[in-house]
Amino acid sequence: ELKVVGSSLFFKADNGINGAELWKSDGTAEGTVMVKDIRSGAEGSDIFDLTPVGNTLYFQADDGINGTEMWRSDGTAEGTVMVNEFLSVFVPSVLNNFTALGNTLFFTAYNGTSGNELWKCDGTAEGTVMVKDIYVGSVSSNPGRFTIAGDTLWFRANDGSPGSDLWKSDGTEPGTVKVMDYNPDDEGSQPDYFCAVGSTLYFIFDNGIDGEELWKSDGTEEGTVMVKDIRVGSESSFPWNLETAGNTLFFRANDGIHGGELWRSDGTEAGTVMVKDIVPGNVGSNFSMLRSAGNLLFFSAVTESEGFELWAMEILPPSLSAVSATPVLGNANLSINGVMSSNTNAVVTIEYGDTPALGSIEAIGEFSGSDQSFGAALFPGGITPNSVYYYRVVVTNAYGSADSGILSQSSLTTRPDVGVGAIPVAPFGAGIFLPSPQSVVLTSRNARPVTGYAVVSNAGNLAEELTVRVSPGNAFFKLACFGSEGNITAELLLGTYRTPGLKSGDPAVTIQSSIIPNKKKLTRKRGSRKSFLKKTFVSTFTVSSSAAPAIEDAASFRVTTK
Repeated sequence: ELKVVGSSLFFKADNGINGAELWKSDGTAEGTVMVKDIRSGAEGSDIFDLTPVGNTLYFQADDGINGTEMWRSDGTAEGTVMVNEFLSVFVPSVLNNFTALGNTLFFTAYNGTSGNELWKCDGTAEGTVMVKDIYVGSVSSNPGRFTIAGDTLWFRANDGSPGSDLWKSDGTEPGTVKVMDYNPDDEGSQPDYFCAVGSTLYFIFDNGIDGEELWKSDGTEEGTVMVKDIRVGSESSFPWNLETAGNTLFFRANDGIHGGELWRSDGTEAGTVMVKDIVPGNVGSNFSMLRSAGNLLFFSAVTESEGFELWAMEILPPSLSAVSATPVLGNANLSINGVMSSNTNAVVTIEYGDTPALGSIEAIGEFSGSDQSFGAALFPGGITPNSVYYYRVVVTNAYGSADSGILSQSSLTTRPDVGVGAIPVAPFGAGIFLPSPQSVVLTSRNARPVTGYAVVSNAGNLAEELTVRVSPGNAFFKLACFGSEGNITAELLLGTYRTPGLKSGDPAVTIQSSIIPNKKKLTRKRGSRKSFLKKTFVSTFTVSSSAAPAIEDAASFRVTTK
C-alpha cells in the first residue's frame, strides 16, 4: 500500500532488522525513513489498511501487546500512537472498511455489545463513537461496500429485514438512514459493486423483475432507480467492473446480443450505450480490469486474433473554438457559429437572449469528428438595430463539455453622416454624432442666390436607406433642393428625402441646395436709393436611420445677405 499525506508518501517496508513497519519518504534517500518501530524487534507490526484522513494517516497494526488495533500517525514517532490506548472497547482484529470522508474516518467495529456496526473517528477519544446501532442489539448489521459520493458515505447493511439494503450516512445517527428496501417481503435487496460519479451512486441490483441491472441513487427513495434494462426481460446483463472517468461511468455488461462488452452511462437510459463491440457476435470480449488515467481508459480484452491483451481508449471531452456571432443583413437574425471537435457524438447547445441572463436555449445538432463547423440563426423575430445580444455555446459529449462562456454581439447599425460645403465635393465626416451640427457660411451679395452642397453617407455596418430632413425657408429666403432623383423638397416647405440603400464605403449622395433671397422682402428704399436688408438664414440638413430614427447627424448652411 502506498498512501500520500501532505508531501510524504507512507508505506510498509521491512529493512531486515525491524520487520515490516511504517515508513515514509519525501522522494530523497535521506528523507526515506522508518516512522516508528511499533513492534520492537525483527517481527514487525504488520501494518495494513493505510488510510489518509486530512493530515493524519490511520492504519491497523499489532504492537505485540494489544493485538491488531487502530493507530494514527502525523509522520513523527511521537505522533504515531494507538487510538485504542484511550478507547479500549474493540475486540482485536474486527476493525474493517477504513474510509475517509473529510476529516473523519469511518469504519466498522464490534464493541462486544452492539455487534459489528458503523463507527467514526476524528482522532480523539470523545470523537471515536458508534454512528448508529443499525441492527439494534447484539446482532451485527455488518455494514460493507463503503463508498463516498459527494459528501455522503454509502454502504449496505442489514437492519433485521431480509437481506442487506442500501444505506447512507452523513456521520450522524439521524442522518444514517436506509435509502432503499425494494423487496422487503422476500430475500431483500442485495446492492453490489458500488461506484460514485460526482454525488450519484451507481450500483448493481436485482429487483426480482428485470434481473441484475445498473441502478443509481441520489440519496432519495424516488431518486433510486434502474438506469436501464440492458438485457431486456428478466435475464440479467450482469454489469460489473464499474469505473469512473470524468462524468462518465464505464462498465462491462451483456445485452444478450453482443456478449460481455464495454458500456458507458451518463445516468440516463438514452445515454447508457455500448461503447464498442470489440468481438462481433454474442461471445463478447470478456474485458476486465478497467482503470482510468488522465484521458485514457485502460482495460484487458480477449480477441481471437490478439488473445488476452491490454487495450486503451481515449475519453476526451470536446473542444470548442472560433465562436462568433454575425448579424444577418437587415437585422433579420443573429447567426451564431463555431468549430468543435469530439471523438464521439457531441451535442451543441446554444443559450441566447437580449440580457446576460440569456433565457432561451436550443440544441442545434449532434456532431462528431475534428473541426466540425456549426451555425444557427436563433432570433426568428428579428433583432433591433444598435442593440446588444448575448449568447453562450456549450458542447457536450459522454466525457465532458466545453463552454464558450457568455459572449455578446451588437446588432447591425447605421451611422448616418452629413457634411456641407460650397462645392460638390464638400467635406463630410466632421459631423458624425456631434452634439453641434457642422456649419458652412455662405454670403449672398446683392441678394443673389447662393448654392451649397450636402453630402450624405453611411459610416455604419448596416446597409440602409437614410432619411434626409431639410428645414424650410422663410419669408426672406426660398429654398430648393435637388438630388440625383430630382427636386426633393417643395419650395418654402419642410421636406424629406430617402437615399438609396447605403453601406459603409458606398459613394456618397450629393444634394444641391439653392437658397434664393426674396428681393421684394429684402429691398429697402430711401428716396431714390435702394439697398438690401441684412438677414441671416440657416438651412439644416438632418440625416437619420430609417430603422432607428434616434441615430442621426446634422449639418447646416448659414446664409447672410450683404
